[in-house]
Amino acid sequence: MALVESSPGLSPDCRPESAAELASVTKLHPPREGVFNPGVKSYAQGSTALRGEEIDWTLTVPENLAYDGLAVIVNGYTGIAQSSQAPREAHADNGVATLSFSPARFGANWLESVTNPQRVHAIAIKKVLSDARQDETVRKLFKREELEEGKLLLVPHSMGGLGASRFAETEAGSTDAIINLASVGFGHPTFRELIADIPKGSLPGVWHELIPSLIGGEIEASRRNIHDLRHYITKHRYPFEGLSCLLEDSRPRTARLRELGVFVAYQAYEKDILVRADDRVAEHVDHHEVMKNAGHLAPIRKAHAVAGRVRAILEAR
Repeated sequence: MALVESSPGLSPDCRPESAAELASVTKLHPPREGVFNPGVKSYAQGSTALRGEEIDWTLTVPENLAYDGLAVIVNGYTGIAQSSQAPREAHADNGVATLSFSPARFGANWLESVTNPQRVHAIAIKKVLSDARQDETVRKLFKREELEEGKLLLVPHSMGGLGASRFAETEAGSTDAIINLASVGFGHPTFRELIADIPKGSLPGVWHELIPSLIGGEIEASRRNIHDLRHYITKHRYPFEGLSCLLEDSRPRTARLRELGVFVAYQAYEKDILVRADDRVAEHVDHHEVMKNAGHLAPIRKAHAVAGRVRAILEAR
């Protein structure tokens, strides 16, 4: 476990401080005229053991808050390490405390890993959140009652939306909102559309965005990422996982969550080939919008623009 403070923009492994030196974060500071100063950002880091793998997590808390809850970033089921780093910093810069974690990759066995990744996601969210809630350093950043009974905001991307909605059913009482970022499970794309996209290079792996992201350094070409990519290919996980997510329909579960008082929003991207911007989604959520000039990896590649819209959606409810 490590705890650090840093000024905005600095990485979590700079300037260690003792927990006693951290000021408690209790006040909300709404942005004035669209400009928000998050102040000093504090970090608590740890790891969760789950089915033979270590899931690293980071709690990021800005000094000035625009939202009085805790956001949980739920990655798409791609196995890309560091894919939540840019989003968590962007949300913190917008005054939202976030819990982010490395993607869970494996289920109880190969069959669960490739045919039910959404269940793997839901289990990972629950376990990471439970461990973070019990962590002593985290408790110094949040009052106990705020952490255990406070509002949860889920911000899932792509395949992560299925696991997030499953998890929300188990904690509907504390889940304040789900803001889906190009999440699957809302009736698109169709199998015919996916087949039509193959010549464009969209399958597997969103190559039209993944390669530029690797070249631009937005996704690190690390040993783990290379290992995970090889595992996805050699174990034939892509087609099975993709099919399992296409077959799951999140709309009935979303309707139940809305009836329970959970606010559900959906952000689509104009140039997203993998999960098309579909206006028909609007009838199933409380808020629907399409971000212009953005593709499927917008939460990583355009993290601050996406996080800014997330804050705006929360404020406009």
